[in-house]
Amino acid sequence: MVRFCRLELEVLEDRRVPATFGIPWSDPSHLTLSFAPDGTSVLGRASNLFGSLGATVSTSAWEREVLRAFQTWAASAEINIGLVADGGQALGTAGLVQGDARFGDLRIVGRALSPEVLAITTPSGEGSTLAGDVIFNTAQTFGIGPTSALDLYSVALHEAGHALGIADSSDPTSAMYEDYHGVRTGLSAADVSAVQALYGARQPEAFTTGVGGQATHTQTGGKGGNDTFATAAKLAPSTTVSAEIAAPGEADFYAVKVPKNASRFSVTLQASGLSLLTARLSVFDANQQLVQSAVATDPTNGNLTISLPSFAPRGTYYLKVEGATTDVFGLGAYRLQTNFGNASGQGENNSGDGDKSDDGKSEDNNTGPATTLSSTVVPDDPRFTYSVQGAFQSAGNAHVYQFQAPSARAGSSPATMTVTAWGLSANGPSPRLLVYDSHRNLLVGRVVTNDDGSYSLRIAGVAPGSAYYVVAMTDGHAWTGPSGGYFLGVGFSASAPALPQVAAGTLSAAQAQDFRTLTVTEAQLFHFELSADGGTAGTANGLRMTIFNQAGEVMATQLVLAGQSADFNVLLGAGTYTICFSAGTQNGSALQPLAYSLTGTNVSDPIGLGPVDPTLNGASSAPPVYTFTVYAYTYYSDLYNTILAINDPYSKSVWN
Repeated sequence: MVRFCRLELEVLEDRRVPATFGIPWSDPSHLTLSFAPDGTSVLGRASNLFGSLGATVSTSAWEREVLRAFQTWAASAEINIGLVADGGQALGTAGLVQGDARFGDLRIVGRALSPEVLAITTPSGEGSTLAGDVIFNTAQTFGIGPTSALDLYSVALHEAGHALGIADSSDPTSAMYEDYHGVRTGLSAADVSAVQALYGARQPEAFTTGVGGQATHTQTGGKGGNDTFATAAKLAPSTTVSAEIAAPGEADFYAVKVPKNASRFSVTLQASGLSLLTARLSVFDANQQLVQSAVATDPTNGNLTISLPSFAPRGTYYLKVEGATTDVFGLGAYRLQTNFGNASGQGENNSGDGDKSDDGKSEDNNTGPATTLSSTVVPDDPRFTYSVQGAFQSAGNAHVYQFQAPSARAGSSPATMTVTAWGLSANGPSPRLLVYDSHRNLLVGRVVTNDDGSYSLRIAGVAPGSAYYVVAMTDGHAWTGPSGGYFLGVGFSASAPALPQVAAGTLSAAQAQDFRTLTVTEAQLFHFELSADGGTAGTANGLRMTIFNQAGEVMATQLVLAGQSADFNVLLGAGTYTICFSAGTQNGSALQPLAYSLTGTNVSDPIGLGPVDPTLNGASSAPPVYTFTVYAYTYYSDLYNTILAINDPYSKSVWN
């Protein structure tokens, strides 16, 4: 027997969607952006952005248009966006929301989408590495300027706003107008107000100088700053300066005295990775006469170096930094460093990023005391109260960490704790987690994620102020990657996030399958959570969920064991989909009744070609007929080769 129930997801008339806007990036002055290489997995399909846009426009030209769109927003607020390399990891892979070294915080990719959308962006508040990522619809033809059917800059300007947390607007003059409205030249006054409400207006910044790890702060730019020769900031030899050009026409002046035994005199300006500034760097002598200058012309490489062939020992020289253009690329952060060779006694100003890692002393499976987590090492990631990076030396290693739950606020209920771990390299180990209370009793948690080298466990009813232990271990399998590194994070929330119910039911030996239909009226990125519950002692029920499109192609598959849950993301275009729920048991043993639940919501807000009528959902039509392979529940022995059921394999060894 097969049951069909029609589900509907439709775009509301006012176009408000569950995507979370209005949440700023935690460290907007140090955002990064990367262009993912073609072949990067974009939710199951390979990105083809370079091949698609490069067919009609040069790579440097279209990259500049995308960067110009992001820099237009950054120039109006306290935001810096630096271009970095992209390692090609799958979109949405487990990692830091901000500051992941493998790719930019904002990732630009492309793949074919359904024709009603031009691009899809996940807003800054999404809470995973998908936050800020832009997917261009490569089934569309983009160009540059008014002669093209679709101006790339105008589309990117809209998506950049979403990536920074700005919601759609009903004002046709706004870059955030919900549909493509022709070529745009910049932001409206309302757009500027919206981004400044989240990040503040760009202000003259205090620059930081450092020698040997010591730093001082000095105001730069504007009244009382270092914007003239007379007010030039005095720098010690071989000093590193971090500052920014915050307004059009602004210039920063520095004065430096050459050591008497200097063997060289060079000045380096770095903008790449820090901002999209294209700067002009100039060196003047003591009489304020220009000696040499260098100019950056490409925001993808804003670094400059000046080396003087001759110079006066003990002479005073002036350095001037300014924007090389009057457009949005004339603003941004930079780092300036002088070098006088052997006379400098220099070593780079390495203040570090505060990260601490497991030093490997506990590689004997933590026969000693647990490592105490005192505070987070990733302050830019709001998900975690505590975090640490460690490294497994071999399969079977386990590390024990101790931490304390936050104290309760007056009238608050027990918190929910989420413990997450993921591997830090491709083909590396897949971490697994166990959580214990202060008496070292194993706690039963809900497995939220268990795939792609990541594992996440959610535990409700955490006692405020109490001590807890988490054991990070490998899944017992050897790995082929170069490193056994992993990241572990612990976060707390008032309650577990609740997603809207999409489908629920119960499967049994008499009916091991259930089919549901799902209608999507506009291409969206969806986040789903699948859970299963059922079975008696000695049995091992499992559930497979598969989403098919109208052509019978598999769009997504997820597997969970009874008592577990898993979350996943899938990109669905406009159309009707069938969701198949199939229950099974290990080795064909008797199937106990298995209750399942699928919750989810869309986490993106695409720009479209035109209005979408949300009443065209076909709710009154008969369910379509599909022909699929029928998965009998006795065929599901492969379920247990795919998912690992964690009981407590290390409960004795890690404590003794």
